[in-house]
Amino acid sequence: MNSIVNQTTMTKVDNTDLAETLKSRIRALAATHDLLTTRDWRGAALQDILKSELMPFEQTKKVRLNGPPVELPSKHALSLTLTLHELTTNAAKYGALSKVGGTLDINWLVTVDGSGREITINWQEAFASPINLNQLVESFGTRLIKNAVVHDLRGACDHRLGTDGLT
Repeated sequence: MNSIVNQTTMTKVDNTDLAETLKSRIRALAATHDLLTTRDWRGAALQDILKSELMPFEQTKKVRLNGPPVELPSKHALSLTLTLHELTTNAAKYGALSKVGGTLDINWLVTVDGSGREITINWQEAFASPINLNQLVESFGTRLIKNAVVHDLRGACDHRLGTDGLT
């Protein structure tokens, strides 16, 4: 939590924006804590975390979720919550959830082999009209997404932003 506060305060100049960003990140973690608490910290369902993150934006007609039931260990649920929160927030501010005609497809699959279980999540935003990539800069949220996936979840992140959407 300290790291989130420190990094957020370093990247926000406007106090109102700082307060809102911190509140939304803390709310996201609190929602997942609530999910974990109801299950005695045995884990949380990926679909429940996704629904919790997407609910404030009331964009159910623009969003499609597709994948098998997946139970995440507590630590992974919390790390993934921050990643999904940043993706959702960016989609609502700048991406598919902010534009008329935009769509968001979130698909996931689980593979199991000799080295264990792997979850692949595909986040696909489609913009109705092209965006200007020259106006975008990598934010702390984008760095948080990449770092959380690689370090906390021991995964890989292939983050691509094109004029027609984010994958």
